[in-house]
Amino acid sequence: TGRPLITSHIPGCQEAVDDKVTGYLTEVKNPDDLYEKMKDMLHLTSSQREEMGKQGRSKMEREFDKKQVVKETIDALKL
Repeated sequence: TGRPLITSHIPGCQEAVDDKVTGYLTEVKNPDDLYEKMKDMLHLTSSQREEMGKQGRSKMEREFDKKQVVKETIDALKL
């Protein structure tokens, strides 16, 4: 969606974010860290958040393109 993310540093989520580039990764089950990352996001300018979102969108298109994922899966399974 082109929005910066705040997510937990767990498999499946952590791959979607480049910390401090496309969003923020938080420590698992650490509400204080989540609070700090939320404050960090609020202190960014609108243009900084917009750029972070653009970087995130570019990352998704580059690393999680459906055709590429399917090709890599087929190659890995040697089908």
